Amino acid sequence: MDYWRRVGCGGGGRSHRARRQARRDARQGAPSWLAYHKPPGIECTSDRRVAENIIDAVDYPERVFHVGRLDKYSEGLILLTNRGELVNQILRARGRHEKEYVVDVDAGVPT
Repeated sequence: MDYWRRVGCGGGGRSHRARRQARRDARQGAPSWLAYHKPPGIECTSDRRVAENIIDAVDYPERVFHVGRLDKYSEGLILLTNRGELVNQILRARGRHEKEYVVDVDAGVPT
């Protein structure tokens, strides 16, 4: 059964008990879904050569994939999962999933 785990803003805020549970779940191969509040400065990339990447920030004990992206200097909710095949189904154009974006601007938009 899929389950959700909340990962705090900026990572590093999880208790030792939460880390132990995450490692146990990873060993059992359970599907994982993480909800992460990405702070500004974290880059949505799985490339660990990039400083301040989302994978290092989340620090999950198994391989996870981010579902979508946020700009480096934006903040907000992003989902991660260990189900890479599902991420591909959601994000690839051939999946034909409609996407909606909500943007706040602090200046007038010319018409």
